[in-house]
Amino acid sequence: MREILLGPPERFHDGDEFASHVIPQVMIEALHAELSGGDAINDALLSARSISAAGAGPVIVLWDRTKGSADVKVIAALGEQPNYLITSNPNVKTLKDFTKADKIALPAVIVSQQSRLLQIAAEKEFGEGKYNSLDELTVMLPHPDATAALLSGSSSITAHFSNPPFQEQALQNPKSIRS
Repeated sequence: MREILLGPPERFHDGDEFASHVIPQVMIEALHAELSGGDAINDALLSARSISAAGAGPVIVLWDRTKGSADVKVIAALGEQPNYLITSNPNVKTLKDFTKADKIALPAVIVSQQSRLLQIAAEKEFGEGKYNSLDELTVMLPHPDATAALLSGSSSITAHFSNPPFQEQALQNPKSIRS
C-alpha cells in the first residue's frame, strides 16, 4: 500500500520522497458547508458533484432513488451510538403517551435515521402495520435548533429524537428533560 498525494505539482518538492506518487493532473477544490440535515445534504449531492456526510437513513434513500439515473455512490462508515428520544413533557412515559399537542423534532421527517427508528418503535408499541402512528407529530428541525427549542420551553417542540452531543447537552440541563 502506498500513499498517493493529490494536489498541484508545485506543492511537492523534487527531493520529496512522495513526489513520485503525486498525480499532478488532479486538482481538488474543497468547499466546506454545513447543511441542516439529510434532506439538504441529499439535495446538495444531486445538484453538484460532491462528497457529503450524512446519516445512514438519508443516504440509503438517496442511493435507492437514484439507481439507474444519477447513480449516487455511497462511502459508508457505521458507528454505534445511542439516539435518545428526549422529552420535556412530564406526562410522556411511553410512546403511547404522546398526544396531538406534542411535536417531536427530527433532523428529517421520514428519511432520517431517527425517523426510521421512531417508526420501528411505533410499530412495536402500537402493533403491526402501525409504524406511522407518530408521523403526524414529527417536524423537521436540525439537531442544534431542536435542542435549543426543547430546552427553551418556549416552542411547540416537546420532544427531540437526538444524537450525540446534543442529547447529552439536553440531559445535563437542569430543566425537566428525560429520555
